[in-house]
Amino acid sequence: MKRSAFSSLLLLLLTLGFLPCSLAGRVVANKPEGGATLSQIRLASIVAKERRLLALASEEKPMNEKELTRKIQDLVTDYESYLADNPKDVTALLLFGKFLRQVDQPGPATGIFLKADKIDSNLAVVKQQIANYLAEEGRVAEALPYLLRAVELSPKVATYHHQLGTFLFLFQEELIDLGITTKSSNDRNMMIAFRQAATLEPDNFEYRLRYAQSFFDVAKPDWNEALNLWRELASKSKSKVVEMEYLFLCQARVLMELDRPLEARRIIDRVHSPAMKATKSKLLELLVAPQASPPAVKPTPSKQKPSVKDKNAQINLRPNDKAQPSDEELFFDADLMKLAKIVERLEEEKLLRNLRVDAVRASYDDKGRIKMSLQALAELNRVGEQPSRNF
Repeated sequence: MKRSAFSSLLLLLLTLGFLPCSLAGRVVANKPEGGATLSQIRLASIVAKERRLLALASEEKPMNEKELTRKIQDLVTDYESYLADNPKDVTALLLFGKFLRQVDQPGPATGIFLKADKIDSNLAVVKQQIANYLAEEGRVAEALPYLLRAVELSPKVATYHHQLGTFLFLFQEELIDLGITTKSSNDRNMMIAFRQAATLEPDNFEYRLRYAQSFFDVAKPDWNEALNLWRELASKSKSKVVEMEYLFLCQARVLMELDRPLEARRIIDRVHSPAMKATKSKLLELLVAPQASPPAVKPTPSKQKPSVKDKNAQINLRPNDKAQPSDEELFFDADLMKLAKIVERLEEEKLLRNLRVDAVRASYDDKGRIKMSLQALAELNRVGEQPSRNF
């Protein structure tokens, strides 16, 4: 029974991405011969309770908000109680932090991640989560070193490289305006990040596609390399017709840049779907009047550039030996790398100060997802509720 609970918890955390392999190794190493510890069984039950709650909330007939609030409060209390007894359990801190993010409490979640970072400052997933919060708050200069550190800590994890490339693309204007980088340096580092993600996970179509798209995002791309990438994507793709035609148009765009109009025309003529009609027409016009620059082939809807507030929703740099820039070429502001100063500022904000169980309220957003909110302390006092222990 104990062994089963321990094994189930470990497998669950790894499957959901909540537990990095490095932490999984530590958990296994600390497991007594007889099976799971009581603490591990207790944490497993909390995780199972969270999964049941989220499953119930996603049903077609979800529970009412009063019942949802009660269950959320119970779960928060369980996490709080467990962490009071096991304050240095990094796995539990990660789980609690990710739960708080999932229910729309990024500030308190980041407070939890900062606690985990104090216990173990070498966990890439913690750096990533803190970076997400800072980017959401528009604190681009503070988010960047956390993303860089995540890649440094886990250079073989493609996700972190991909996130770094996405961050450099989305926030390039802000980074340049702040004097952190230049257009040429940002272009180079962004492409290195996307290339590394695609190299680490060659079977991940999304990563290979984004690397190919990045050639359209920079000032001086290698069009021959871009052509090879787009051809490879098309030859291996099992996508639907519209997505395949998108790959064809991207090839045509590159061929036009290489001054190979006849080849471009043959590929354009293979496109017939209404969704690609406008881009196809524009490319055909430019074949007749090539003095204008070819249009940027817009990414599929999931790749559209979001507003500044939502950029973090898309938001990993250890480049290949090929074309590897020096440290000086990466980013110019040495103060960016002083993570201790950023941590101090975050701690001064006391992100956990208003997180009280009796203040927790739960509801659903317009997409049916659970959203947790916190009542103001003054409101609690007015209705005569007694404060519970802070966490």
